[in-house]
Amino acid sequence: MQDSDVSPYNWKTAGSRSTYMTGRAVAVATAEMREQMLRHAAEMIECAPADLELQPGGAIGVQGTGLGVTFKEIALRALFKSGGPIAATHGFVFDGPGFDPKRAAIHRLAFANLGVYTFGAHAVEVDVDEGTGAVEVRRAWCAHDVGRAINPGSCEGQIQGGFVQGMGYALSEAMRWNDEGWLTTVTLADYKIPGILDAPPEIHPFVLEDPDPSHPVGAKGIGEPSLVGAAPAIANAIRDAIGVRVMRLPMTPETVLAALDAKRA
Repeated sequence: MQDSDVSPYNWKTAGSRSTYMTGRAVAVATAEMREQMLRHAAEMIECAPADLELQPGGAIGVQGTGLGVTFKEIALRALFKSGGPIAATHGFVFDGPGFDPKRAAIHRLAFANLGVYTFGAHAVEVDVDEGTGAVEVRRAWCAHDVGRAINPGSCEGQIQGGFVQGMGYALSEAMRWNDEGWLTTVTLADYKIPGILDAPPEIHPFVLEDPDPSHPVGAKGIGEPSLVGAAPAIANAIRDAIGVRVMRLPMTPETVLAALDAKRA
């Protein structure tokens, strides 16, 4: 956790933007560090920076020759002979197209535009007990465009975990207040989140890669998108199962049973 007394201001970690924005900032800072290292190497070898190239094994050398210096040697020169360690920083703000006021209404968003958009689709199979209104998610298929998967295994886990979190939003999680205005769902005994026994035995993640050209390695984001599609997919499956559209979340057994009773009346 960062200390707000010493770390620079930022809005917050939200919008599944950390990989995209950090990657953009790191790319620019890395390019600046590369230029600093080339300048140091040029002075050490006594040549023009344009004649140098990065070489395998952590070195910078003159193109077409065996003359060069290692990253370690460059770092030691910078640290002890040239005023301090090599460092670079960069701040990044979204630079994508702005929101079109004719097609979008944006309220209380810190930005006038965004950097990249992600897309996904969910399909689920559910069982609905028409006697109790209980809903059981049996299987789920979740496809998401992540740009480029920096860690494919982590992307799959993120999709599966996000879907289970979305199940809680869809079926059980609710904040409730009493008549005096006191919150009554104050512990996990009252506020029901999905456990291991609630998760479907099959959650099939599909990582789709369509690299985004504005990111140095083509990445987008996969934090929240895997949560967003769960509730509407489950609601649609319930409608297809019992012929009733449940219009309120969470779709608890009581809510589903009330919708069924209204249909039967």
